Amino acid sequence: MYQSITTSLYTFENIREKDIFYADKTDFFHRLVTDASGIFFLSRPRRFGKSLSVSILKNIFKGNKELFNGLRIYDMPYDWNPYPVINLNISKADCSSAEELNRGLCIILHDNAHELGIELSSETKSGYLFGELIDKAKDLSKVVILIDEYDKPLV
Repeated sequence: MYQSITTSLYTFENIREKDIFYADKTDFFHRLVTDASGIFFLSRPRRFGKSLSVSILKNIFKGNKELFNGLRIYDMPYDWNPYPVINLNISKADCSSAEELNRGLCIILHDNAHELGIELSSETKSGYLFGELIDKAKDLSKVVILIDEYDKPLV
């Protein structure tokens, strides 16, 4: 059986649902998440799977075990409890000016709050809004924060 190979899909869900070839590295993710406490910074060269890695982590922490059926992590010991995931994909923000970046980050934060069933204030400073989102998400459980395309404002 042949599987397609892609370089244009960045979400783990799409790769699994469309039966696209995926080189199983979930055992490495298992090692990362089983003692997940603190802060981890994963850097890799451009076009080297950072967004896909963030998507995989998001699905692990959301407890989407069935998405990993047939992969190594599926049968490994892990609780698969869903955690509130704040996923900041900075590529969705307009970075043409500091004001536009702030506005874009506020929209991303409100989108994340909506996904978590959290209502945020009408604060217009993204830093304060981010703190509010984390505080309210902590009331649900331990919080996972994933940041992708963090370097876009610099580029």
